Amino acid sequence: MRRLEVKKTKSRRGLSPVVATISLIAMIVIIALIVFLWIRGLVDEKGEKFGKNVELVCDDVSFAVSYGTDLSITNNGNVPIFRMKVKEITEGGKSKLKDLKENYDGFDWPRIGLNPGRIATGYIKSGLEEDTVKIVLLPVLIAGTSEGEKSFVCDERYGYEMNV
Repeated sequence: MRRLEVKKTKSRRGLSPVVATISLIAMIVIIALIVFLWIRGLVDEKGEKFGKNVELVCDDVSFAVSYGTDLSITNNGNVPIFRMKVKEITEGGKSKLKDLKENYDGFDWPRIGLNPGRIATGYIKSGLEEDTVKIVLLPVLIAGTSEGEKSFVCDERYGYEMNV
């Protein structure tokens, strides 16, 4: 008599279709979240001032500059100027952006900024690089963002260019 041998096979069990679908959806959501946070980090939030985009408020900034032995800046507009950046341009065309208050010891910038109608004066020659031929004064504004207040430097078209 012949015996029939029955081979036992290991039972293979896979994921149920429901678990597989939920796992796939969870992975897609996690990947989408990672991409969203990465892109959000690349985009710089500009912020608002007086209820509009801070870039548009730069249009309303108005200041006058006089330069003799001292540099004098008068805020003629209705927008308070928090700080002033100085773009130093050398003979070779290279430029360096510096903060007026922090890099020019002889300049007395108001602690709270330059409010409308106010004047700030001081000596900046000692803080300039030796081969600087021109400077551009760029106003800095404070804007409200979702993360609090943030400083914003206006473009060069809103600045004041002068030879030194």
